Amino acid sequence: MKFLTYKILLVSLFVFSINYAQKAPVKVGKIDGSVFTAVGKMKDNRIKIWEITKSKAYYLDLSEIEFVHFRYGKRKGDKMYRSVIVEGSDNSIFLEELVKGEISLYKDFTANMVMGATPMGAGGPIIQSYSIVDYYVKRSNESNAIHLASNELFSKNFKKAASEFFSDCPQLVAKLQNKEFKKKDIKEIVTFYNENCD
Repeated sequence: MKFLTYKILLVSLFVFSINYAQKAPVKVGKIDGSVFTAVGKMKDNRIKIWEITKSKAYYLDLSEIEFVHFRYGKRKGDKMYRSVIVEGSDNSIFLEELVKGEISLYKDFTANMVMGATPMGAGGPIIQSYSIVDYYVKRSNESNAIHLASNELFSKNFKKAASEFFSDCPQLVAKLQNKEFKKKDIKEIVTFYNENCD
């Protein structure tokens, strides 16, 4: 019984650490052009803000925000999140910006947990965690980003999808077809396009 209680406590702490990311200094840019600084954190695709001039924390209305720049310090680095409309959706979501340019690259990260059964007498359920990372690309002259890749087991064929998206750059398509660039090189692929393709 103690072992099961211990496992439940570990799961609770894990969920707590996922949902309550570290607070950090933030710079927030609103759609109206105004910018302000405060302390904030991401929580469930929302941004919680603490301002010196306000007595309580509050959540930002994401429809008013263009970007949020988190400063996590030397160990974790800075992270820029932008409000992006993804193809097939009417509402914008916050995605981490990995590359900015003619083609910008964004990342969405989701942490999940699964509880599974164990063999008889093994002492309780097995708890496994896994994360899903989705990558989106957006051309500077287009309003919506499109899904290009994922680390999910049954995601679409990356080489085919990337070759179609970057079809206006034969040099890059050749590198994709020859496997010089693979899905794990997605940042390098987008950077290559921005630096070498018209």
